[in-house]
Amino acid sequence: MNENELNSDKRFTLSHDDWFSSVIENSSALISRFLPDSTITYANQIFCKYFSTTKEKLIGKKWIDLLPENDKVRVRFIISNFNSMMEPISIQNELLSPDGTTRIFNCVNSLIKDKNGKFIGEFQSIGTDITEQKKAEEVNKANEERYKNLFNNTPIGIYRTTPEGEILLANPALIKMLGYDTVDELKKLKIESNGFYHNYSRKEFKERIAKENEIIALETEWNKKDSSIIFVRESARAFRNAEGEILYYEGVVENITEQKRVMTALEDSEKKLKESNLTKDKFISIIAHDLRSPFQGLLGISKLLIDDDELTLEERLNFESKLYNELKNQFNLLDSLLLWSRAQRGVIDFKPEKNNLISDIEESVALLNPSINKKNLTLKTELPPSLFVYYDRNMISTVFRNLISNAVKFTKQHGEIIITATSNDNEVICSVKDNGIGISEENIKNLFRIDVQHSSRGTDDESGSGFGLIICSELIEKHRGRIWVESKLGSGSVFSFTIPINK
Repeated sequence: MNENELNSDKRFTLSHDDWFSSVIENSSALISRFLPDSTITYANQIFCKYFSTTKEKLIGKKWIDLLPENDKVRVRFIISNFNSMMEPISIQNELLSPDGTTRIFNCVNSLIKDKNGKFIGEFQSIGTDITEQKKAEEVNKANEERYKNLFNNTPIGIYRTTPEGEILLANPALIKMLGYDTVDELKKLKIESNGFYHNYSRKEFKERIAKENEIIALETEWNKKDSSIIFVRESARAFRNAEGEILYYEGVVENITEQKRVMTALEDSEKKLKESNLTKDKFISIIAHDLRSPFQGLLGISKLLIDDDELTLEERLNFESKLYNELKNQFNLLDSLLLWSRAQRGVIDFKPEKNNLISDIEESVALLNPSINKKNLTLKTELPPSLFVYYDRNMISTVFRNLISNAVKFTKQHGEIIITATSNDNEVICSVKDNGIGISEENIKNLFRIDVQHSSRGTDDESGSGFGLIICSELIEKHRGRIWVESKLGSGSVFSFTIPINK
């Protein structure tokens, strides 16, 4: 059949109206026509298929009856205003199919007019199934809301910046972390010249991220608005266009200042513990030597007293006196060692109370008067009538007895000792001054160290363990005070310590 025969054969010709009707009838959209009271006058095939019925059964039914109950009132109100509409109206309807499922359709409703543009009293509705689209929108909306909540409420800082340094986004956590009040205030910051980094250049950051495309767990120091410094852990990534050019950086920032502080404190503590253990090991070795050495002499004297019947009374008394004094020294050493050990283990009772410091100083002096008088020393006190401070009486009395005993020991006959106590708003300063033999600069460095043995004979050949000042240092530290010495060889010494006035 040639073209002329094809065109002349009515089986293969279709008028414009017939063609248009065919398109409507076979459309994938739900197409219907209805009267102002929603009576259906036409429904295409897909419309009938959706409701699992035929045209004959649909035509004459109310369109509104096909809607779920909760949608009827809304649609009825809209339909009632169709007569006055100038442009097509879109309505989203939930249509309940016979299988019990509900799907969402976007229905475009318009007036049907004749060739002259006159409304003929019928409406047309074209419904497109947008159920999946709506589900996707709901998912996107939920994801957007979730991201918004995460962005606004996460304690970790989030940012987006351009390679040129313009801040595009910053969440509340980052704004607060850097000490700013608003995102607009933060956006005024010029990252390229005076940005976040304190010890890490912006140039280095850009070069690294350009090469690796991301930075993971970079720990650096950042400047806050007030110029203070925080430690942060940053991870960032570069986002590029199709040509590979970097459009912007996105990153997350965690403030690890407190973690750094704790880690540093732990490292310092571990270092001090190791040093302390080494120091104590050395100290124990020294003490063991100091305890052991005198016993050779003590055992020798004891044996002599037992075995030698020819000793005169004077010789025997002399040996017994030496034996007593050496045993007394060893007892004092052991007593001091026990006190130090208890202080180290934290089991020593520490009971600070409000006491009159002047009374306790005078009591300590009274206990040492025999030693003071024996060397014909002059003891002066420059003290206020009373001075009430919070301290542990036993501990501070021990400190005074040790310091006064040392002054007596290293001051020559007819020398002078002066005890003073003054106060300011924060602390009391106590001093024990003598005009004795003094201490060399080298020995001053070792006075309060437990890993260096330092013991000197007194002006009357008095012996000591060299341990009393270490005990004093421990007890003053318990009170959150300080202890120090000022001395010059041949010119006497001044031992001073402080006690905080308040608890």
